[in-house]
Amino acid sequence: MFIKKEYSEECLYTTGESPCLETGFFEWDISKDQITLCPYLAEKLSFKTISTIQNYSSWLKLIHPKDIELFENYLKENVTKDNPYISLEWRQLGRDKKWHWFGVRGKVTQFDSNDAPIHSFGICIEISKYKENITNSTQAQLLISELNHINNSQKNNGSLESICTEVLKSFNKLTKSSNSVLLFSTFENLTANLKNKLSTFSFNDKDTDSFEWSTEKNEFIKNFPVTRNKLIQNNNETSLLGVHLNLPFNHHAMLIIERKEAFNEEVIDFLNPLINALTDILSVNKFEEKRKELESTIDFFIKQVPAPVAMFDCKMHHKFVSEEWRRTNNLGEPHEFINKSYYEIYPEEPTIWKENYQKVLAGETIIWKPTKNTDKLGETYWTEGVIAPWYTLDGSLGGMIMYYNDVTKRIEQEHTLINTLKNLNQTNELLKKSNEYLESFGYVCSHDLKEPLRNVANYIQLLFNKYKNDFDETSVTYMHYVLKGITRMKTLIDDILLYSKVIKQTDRKKEFLNLNNVIKDVKRDFSYQLIEMGGQIKIYNLPTIKAESVQINQLFMNLISNAIKFKSEKPLIIEIFGIEDDSFWEIHVSDNGIGIDESYHKSIFQAFKRLNSRHTYEGSGLGLSICQKIVEAHEGTIMVQSNPTGGCDFVIRIPKIFCNSQIMPS
Repeated sequence: MFIKKEYSEECLYTTGESPCLETGFFEWDISKDQITLCPYLAEKLSFKTISTIQNYSSWLKLIHPKDIELFENYLKENVTKDNPYISLEWRQLGRDKKWHWFGVRGKVTQFDSNDAPIHSFGICIEISKYKENITNSTQAQLLISELNHINNSQKNNGSLESICTEVLKSFNKLTKSSNSVLLFSTFENLTANLKNKLSTFSFNDKDTDSFEWSTEKNEFIKNFPVTRNKLIQNNNETSLLGVHLNLPFNHHAMLIIERKEAFNEEVIDFLNPLINALTDILSVNKFEEKRKELESTIDFFIKQVPAPVAMFDCKMHHKFVSEEWRRTNNLGEPHEFINKSYYEIYPEEPTIWKENYQKVLAGETIIWKPTKNTDKLGETYWTEGVIAPWYTLDGSLGGMIMYYNDVTKRIEQEHTLINTLKNLNQTNELLKKSNEYLESFGYVCSHDLKEPLRNVANYIQLLFNKYKNDFDETSVTYMHYVLKGITRMKTLIDDILLYSKVIKQTDRKKEFLNLNNVIKDVKRDFSYQLIEMGGQIKIYNLPTIKAESVQINQLFMNLISNAIKFKSEKPLIIEIFGIEDDSFWEIHVSDNGIGIDESYHKSIFQAFKRLNSRHTYEGSGLGLSICQKIVEAHEGTIMVQSNPTGGCDFVIRIPKIFCNSQIMPS
């Protein structure tokens, strides 16, 4: 960028700041009387407005009067097509009303027909501090010499305290001070242990306790943490300079320098390179301490992991391994493999795994699912695991960490379970086919038996009608028994046919049914019987459910029929109502009939189960079995319990997912 070497490097050290941080760019269009500036120059220089586009004449007005002639002569005499470069220094007025020195480097890109420059661009580097300090080059050289001395001390692996003492010596030389001290804290609240001295130095006394803590110094240190920057305290007898050093991991340090001569900001600026060097030294030390602390923690943690885990660096050298890794891989004591290459211990590692390791060391994470392996004895085993990169404190890739687990037992159990499920599915499929066959067989049998039974009943009725006058009383009784048996057989066949239809009808499309309306329809079918016996059915608090309409009608038909059949001598009262809880609707069909003994409450739903003689109460014994089959087909349950005042209470529980919680009016 056309920067003269004689002040580019020295400026860095004498000001403590990089020139690039005070560098501005410009583009000059002479033909348009316009100059375009970067924001830095627009704000730095004393233009009337803070604009990046200014008149060239405004730019010239800000150049020091003694430098304008130099500037214009330079363009006329030194800049040509053969040598289009601009390289000179001048002063310009800043917004702080002070003159600032700039080193200007640029290039003329266009010339007019008379070879006069009309367009150029370049950079302005502020060199004010360089100009101010150039007369004191001896001190600048001393600063560089001290920095080199400190750098050599670090290269020679000196202790932290000895290196810091050398740094303090350098501060004393450069500032002509009598004492310096470096205080250290590991707390956010610096006053908690700010007097924890890391190193001290005195020109007058080599004793490290020679730095006297006067009341004045104590107050200085007490106030210093509030500023968290740099603090100067000058008085007649002695002056103090304090510099706050912000270190990694919430650590802090404070440098205090004591001398008779007053301190100023220029001294601090001059010392910045040395302050930065001290901060770097302490920071590196803190990183090293944290690294050792983390490595110790990681080593302890990995050793305790009850699984094979190992940590490697970027060169695949062992760093940490768990005890389980040692046991599984038959490794010896840590000193036999730590810091040794993985490939040295496993020279026959398959190529595919070597390629995987390189992918991980490039930042990729590899997860392998259960994989079949064979050991040296030919035995099969299964493993799964993860290989992932790990990173250092500064964010760079440090290596990889590998975890794997022997899952042979789990895989064998899974295979056994898969085979068991496969066999179970086959058994279920056979059972399903068998049930379908039995249902179909029951349907066909019950359907086909009705026709011959009807023929038998018809011919016996014809025979009875033709010869009833010739039958004696005993024969007539026998004939009635036959006809009654045929009727009972017909009822049994109808119930078996209905029972076999339940599964087939469950496959039909379900719809929302208002149970109030369902019960009203069923009640209408029993209206004559209820009037005749003086009975009544009460309905209230019933929900709407999603169900197959034919089956739900059959369900309540059977339960009401059952209540009528087994009524007591009291006037029959049947109550049908619903009770809602968190997950279910309970539908109760309660009566005041003869009831059922508690010992039969579970067995009453078995097919063909009868508690009374068929001569006393007619029926096939399938009514409640059909009810149970219908309820179960709707993911519900049915049970019976005794009423405290006599009779039965059938309770149907239907999951709410099949219900509409809104109560429909009865």
